[in-house]
Parts: sequence; structure tokens; C-alpha cells
Amino acid sequence: MKGRGLIDYEGRILEFQAVLAVKAENDYERMEMIRAQCEEMKLAWTGKPARPVPEIPKKPVWSEFHKLDDYRKQLADKNVLPVAYDMSNAQVYGIHLRNNYCYTVYGTAHSGKTNFLKVCLQAALEKRANICAIDNEAHDFHSYASAGIHYVEDDKGLYEFFAQLLPVFKERNQKKHELQRQDCEEDEIYEIMSAYEPYFIFIADLKSLVMLINDSEYEMKGFFRNILEKGSMHHIFFFGAISLKDHQEIFGDELYEAFTGYKTGVHFGGNTAENRVLNFEYVPYMEQTKVQPPGVGCLPDAGAGVDTAKIVVPLARR
Repeated sequence: MKGRGLIDYEGRILEFQAVLAVKAENDYERMEMIRAQCEEMKLAWTGKPARPVPEIPKKPVWSEFHKLDDYRKQLADKNVLPVAYDMSNAQVYGIHLRNNYCYTVYGTAHSGKTNFLKVCLQAALEKRANICAIDNEAHDFHSYASAGIHYVEDDKGLYEFFAQLLPVFKERNQKKHELQRQDCEEDEIYEIMSAYEPYFIFIADLKSLVMLINDSEYEMKGFFRNILEKGSMHHIFFFGAISLKDHQEIFGDELYEAFTGYKTGVHFGGNTAENRVLNFEYVPYMEQTKVQPPGVGCLPDAGAGVDTAKIVVPLARR
């Protein structure tokens, strides 16, 4: 494409599109001439339009986000769940499922935790997958109840879902142990296990779920603890939200510790210095204390360097 190029900007390779050069008496006249020529070129072109320079809309929304070419490409990758924009370069950011089993969404009130879970759920709906939404008292997931998923709103429904999940877990667990006995590497095990259809389990409120299981007349605690501790690489993925206030109140519970012990997730609302679970040591301390606007998530250091530090999540409204 003429006028399209790459430039090294502060160590990052950016794509740019050169504008038309025209001779005019003033800026206004020049812009009008460029606009007219661009319109003429647009009408004359019958092929696929050039890929626009990536940008984050002022008010990003799901209806536009999930139509992006990069979103569709990542969606087709069985190992990626595209959920946001990378704040640094406006590229589509996707969660790499190989490195995430129990994914915790932290943040303050009204910081975008629930919206992020909804975006994750909506992306999962566009994959071939089994999906379960475990709702809270605010019924944040109620609009998905008729979307062909497992919708859970009480302990009886949770017990019934776990009863369906148990044979799936047993089959996959046996396969995983078989591969381990064959001395397969973890990456090889994950690749083989990913042939199973994935399960995405979304938890609107981790504290409420843990309390529900602990207080229920149905015996579920043993199974839930077992799957949290041993379910990695079964192609089953958990996503759960917790406020920093609730984290302080439930800290120490064995189910909660098993879930958050993987130390993977995202933090909304800024002030990451208050998050004692995820690792934000790569962020200067003064930056850690800053408040972030709703919808901006801070990602921890995964241990192998930080590719994406902050994400911007589109509004989940469909």
C-alpha cells in the first residue's frame, strides 16, 4: 500500500500512513483538497481497504472491538482470549490461556472488574467452548442466562454444575497423569490437552462463591478445592473478581488461597501498591500509587518480562 511504512519510535516499531502532499494558499484550503482527493481515491478503490493505524477509541465498546481483524485472528487461536486494547500501542491484547488457570480480577469499587469479566465471557461465547457463569446477588451475569451457557445463581445450581463437571475432570485428569508418566514436557501436555473442548468458568464475586460453598448444605468444598489445586492443564479455566476490601476480609480461607495462589490476573482502579498478591515490582513505586480511570487494568510481571503493562477494556454492552 503506497504511503504505508514503519518507524522506530522510542524502541517500538510503529506503523504509519503518509498523507497526500498538495500545494495550497492556506491550511484550510490544503485540508479541503486532501479530503477531496481522499474521497476520490476511496470511491475508485474496489479492493480490500488498507488496515487502519491502530488507535483506542475515546469510548471503546464491544460492538466495535470484536469486529477488529486482530481480534478475529486472536479469537481463532485456541490459546488466546482477546479482551482489551494494549494501552501502549492500541493493539488487541489477549489473555494467553497456557499461562493462566485461575485468573483473578482485582480492583476497587466501580473500577471495571465486572465489565472485564463480561468482555471475557463474550469473547468465550465466540469460541467453541463450554461456559459457566456463577452469578452474585447483584445478578451481574443475568443477561447471559439465555445465551446457551450454564447459568448458576444458587448453591443447588452450583452443585448440579459441579456434578456435570466431575466426570469431565476425572477423564482429563487421567489423561494428564498418563502423559506425565510418559515424561512429556508441560508444553507438550498442554498442547495435547487442548484438544479437549475448553471450559470457561466465570465467577462474579469470589468472596460470595467461597462463602456459598463453605455454608452450603451440599458437599462441594472437597471437589472445588481438588479442582483448584489439580486442574491446571485440563483445558479448564476460571476467572473470578474480588474487591480489595473483600480480599482483606476473606484472606486466609483455603479455597480463596487455592484460587489466588496462582498469582495471575489483572488489577483495576490503580494503586497497585495495595495489591499484595500480584507482582508489580517492575512498576516504579510512585506509579504504583496512582489511581487509574475505570476500565484501565494493570498487568503484573509474569516473570519473563512485561510485554503489556496496561490495558483498556471496551464497554461490554452488546
